[in-house]
Amino acid sequence: MERFDFETLADEDFFRKFLEWPSKPLSFSGAHMKFKNAPCVIKGLEECARRGSYPYTMCDQRYTDAVIRWMKLVRGWHVEPEWIVPTYGTTFSVNTALRAFTDKGDKLIVQRPIYFKYERAAKRNEREILNSPMIYKNGEYHIDYEDLERCMSDERAKLMVICNPHNPTARIWSREEQRRTAVLAEKYGVTVFSDEIFAETVYGGREMHAYVSLAEGAATGMSCTGIGKAFSFTGINNANMIIPDKRLREIFIRQRDADHYGSADPFAYAAVVSAYEGGESWVAAVKKVFEQNIAFIKEFFARHMPQVHVVEPQGSWVIWIDFSGLGLPHEELFDFMKNEGQLVLEPGTDFGPEGECFARMCVGSPTKEIKRAFDIFLEAARRRGMAK
Repeated sequence: MERFDFETLADEDFFRKFLEWPSKPLSFSGAHMKFKNAPCVIKGLEECARRGSYPYTMCDQRYTDAVIRWMKLVRGWHVEPEWIVPTYGTTFSVNTALRAFTDKGDKLIVQRPIYFKYERAAKRNEREILNSPMIYKNGEYHIDYEDLERCMSDERAKLMVICNPHNPTARIWSREEQRRTAVLAEKYGVTVFSDEIFAETVYGGREMHAYVSLAEGAATGMSCTGIGKAFSFTGINNANMIIPDKRLREIFIRQRDADHYGSADPFAYAAVVSAYEGGESWVAAVKKVFEQNIAFIKEFFARHMPQVHVVEPQGSWVIWIDFSGLGLPHEELFDFMKNEGQLVLEPGTDFGPEGECFARMCVGSPTKEIKRAFDIFLEAARRRGMAK
């Protein structure tokens, strides 16, 4: 098996300057891998750069074939070529869906805690938020279907965003859970936008089913895919909407084009085809690093701070940590972690008030860097009498 370097930081100076990391240790907020990208992607970009010409670039048959290959090989999902709708990224696509399927004053359904950019997109487009909070019980998250139906029955609720694997809780929605959501969406005429950009990272032998791979899902919504998370490629804006339903697809494309979509970035094209034509071994290898890091973090808290609970990650490479057992108010908790423990995590309240005393942590860093950071944090926690 090809070997990859996951122990070297890709470009520490860049991360510190542009992501405003502290001097030490590394920040584990955000969702940016700290490794160099897959060699096949780097090679594809180098070849693109050497051409010396970067004209308008169409998503041709090679591009489409690469997407189809990847979805079949890595996700076990057959995609027809006409379903694939290239866009300028996930957030771009959420905004397009909002303008395509809702009017000003209509409502977007979310399930907090949830990635904050969905709500930001709605507010910028003068849409309202309708929250159906998830149930947190015995350290696990579940959908409150009774409350979800209440939200969907609102006549102004026209669009729902789901995230699978879920960001930030790392929960994977099962086929049956998605089917229940789709049945409600069909009943009340709600269109569903399923953000599946973390879909390549699944743990414990679980299966990750695309929303539109279900008959009920195909009739009510669309799945958003891309290399942004699988290959840590969020800096170049690209995504692929997979929309089997012709009516929904035509509505989305019409709005996408009105939003000034023209052609693909030539470097995005090169990255996508390079990743999807040969990046599966790198994705499999980096997942093992994530699993190793998650195992270390879970063992750390179980041994030293058992009052802290790591919500079991089922997918993605962010984890959701419940610090409420420490008994510290939210602001005091994060002041302690950052200024005493030098552990920079993302405050859970960034994902809604339901995230109070929680934190999201990115595990896409060299294991030795995570261990170094947790050694510093442990010393600070012991000084406070919080850790063994």
